[in-house]
Amino acid sequence: GRGRRLEPRSARYWPSVPRTFRLDHPLDVGATVGALANGRGDPCFRRAADGIWRASRTPLGPATVHIDDRRAQPHQAGGVVEVHAWGRGAEWALAHADDLLGLHDDVDSFRPGDRLVADAHRPHPGLRMCRSRAITEALVPVIIGQKVQTVAAHRSWRGLVRAIRLGRGEPAPGRGPALRHARGDARSRADVGRQP
Repeated sequence: GRGRRLEPRSARYWPSVPRTFRLDHPLDVGATVGALANGRGDPCFRRAADGIWRASRTPLGPATVHIDDRRAQPHQAGGVVEVHAWGRGAEWALAHADDLLGLHDDVDSFRPGDRLVADAHRPHPGLRMCRSRAITEALVPVIIGQKVQTVAAHRSWRGLVRAIRLGRGEPAPGRGPALRHARGDARSRADVGRQP
């Protein structure tokens, strides 16, 4: 429609150059990045046979990120992870993919003194603390989760994402197999209840 800025086809549909990580330590991508999913039906996050797909809003615009973890090793070093991204925020997403994968954790210095923590960590040597750098995307689901029980919070999150998408949001860029909506920015979240 008039006034709507369309992304160039190359930015929306074609992946940017993938970023490859050759790992010298175990990495369980599903457990690490899975912490960002808001329930099983999160429209911004999907686990698929070829890895994890995630829609996000970066400072440069929306991005869809595909983390191909089929060659990752959750229990031993030597794995490989490839990250692809689409959309106006693709370059930013790729530049910060190491944070998303928790690759800045200092694995060698983690020596839990508490026996319970050590016992809980031992079977999960590939678990890292991811950092999405998306504060609003992290805070909104947490705030919703503090107000209602978990199932209702996940349902509310899905409804909020869909309302933003139908109101002012943008479709998730790229060709992700199951992503339907990109997360809106803080202003579009605030305006959801005010739309005519």
